[in-house]
Amino acid sequence: MASNPSSRRRRRVVEDESDPDSDGLGGVGESKRRRLEQQIDEAVLTADSPTSTRTKGVNGVKTHPDDEGFQPGAIRRVKVKNFVTYEMAEFFPGPNLNMVIGPNGTGKSSLVCAICLGLGFSPKHLGRAGNVKEFVKHGKASAIIEIELQRRPRDRDHHVIRVQIDRERNSLKWWLNGADTTHKTIQTLMRDLKIQVDNLCQFLPQDRVVEFASATPVDLLHETLRAAAPLEMLDWQSSLQALHKEHKEHLRGSENSAEQLKSLEERQADMQNDVDRLREQEEARQRVKDLGDARHVADYLEARSLYRDKRAEEKLAVKTLKKLENEAAPSLQAVNRKQEYHEQLSAAVHVRKEAIRRAEAAGDTLLTAIEEADEQVKATEARITTTRKGYDTKRQELGKIRSKIGALENQAKNKPPEFSPQEHNTQIREKEHSLREIETDFRQLDAKIRDIKDQASQLHPEEMARRRQRVGMATGKQRQV
Repeated sequence: MASNPSSRRRRRVVEDESDPDSDGLGGVGESKRRRLEQQIDEAVLTADSPTSTRTKGVNGVKTHPDDEGFQPGAIRRVKVKNFVTYEMAEFFPGPNLNMVIGPNGTGKSSLVCAICLGLGFSPKHLGRAGNVKEFVKHGKASAIIEIELQRRPRDRDHHVIRVQIDRERNSLKWWLNGADTTHKTIQTLMRDLKIQVDNLCQFLPQDRVVEFASATPVDLLHETLRAAAPLEMLDWQSSLQALHKEHKEHLRGSENSAEQLKSLEERQADMQNDVDRLREQEEARQRVKDLGDARHVADYLEARSLYRDKRAEEKLAVKTLKKLENEAAPSLQAVNRKQEYHEQLSAAVHVRKEAIRRAEAAGDTLLTAIEEADEQVKATEARITTTRKGYDTKRQELGKIRSKIGALENQAKNKPPEFSPQEHNTQIREKEHSLREIETDFRQLDAKIRDIKDQASQLHPEEMARRRQRVGMATGKQRQV
């Protein structure tokens, strides 16, 4: 640092020569330290303005009467007491101070530490001790740092910051311009004066040179803007960084999308043949499905036509059945009356002799034939409209049967005559003859019944089942009676 020798300020140093720890940073003897201090007087901490005139300032310290060359916040004076290796020292740097140089062991780092702590910043920015009590000179209870800063145009006096380090409590006590204050107030003043000890572009301790050298250009630009540019430029830089990062992300995303698109296009080209085959298979499956659906439609139409035909036949059969039931109702009533008479006759014959019981058996057989004949009559009546001749024949046969039944009724009503073996044998022969005639009639009726059954089997099965059920119910009721 070049300076006018006539304007060079001297520092006042009073150190404890008997203190064995006074050379803790340099490790040299007292004689060597004195020589180095003389060299520092000539090479370090220069000032441009004359120093012949000094006046008393805040707290009785000397201040410069003029502000020529000093920027607001510039260090005008540094005073330490019992700080690291210094027992008492006071420095008066010039307005162009930007570097502290000197041989090893001359207290350069101690001065830098005093500036950092005296301006209210943490010792972590020094890259050294973490506790402030370690900056107190060995054997001393406390240390004092006093720094005078150039005033701003609106300020009346220069800013004098004083801090006391208590070893025992490991604490700091602050004064500003002779009055007690807080650490927060000192930090606010540093921000107003734009003093940034935490910025390596503005304050670079020796132990953090490597860190500064390894900083990236972006970080250096950011710290430089913090130190010299308006605050809005930091916002602009942050916005530019965010936009640049977003641009890189979009660019990276675009490249990834292009690569992915190219890969997908290649895969699409490779899979096109497979897609064509799958499409043909799908079309073939669809044709098979359509043909199957068409077959189902044809089956449905055929089944619907058959259903309609069967439905018409069913309606016709039901209509015919109702008509036959209405026509056969008198015959059923007659059968019921015959059943009642048969039961009465059976009760009377039961108490008679063996011949009467045989007649009863013949009557039972005849009754069975009558029931079957009645069924034949009901079936025959169903075809009266088309087979009138058959109906007349069946009616004649029914008349014969009724005549025989009337004869039997007359015989049952007549009081049995006195028993005569000869007459009884004659009656037996007559009954046997009548029985043979009935059996002959029964065989004829049985043949006719089979014919009618064959004709009835051509009718709807459900209608035949209902007819059989009604006939069975009617027969059951007759038997119960």
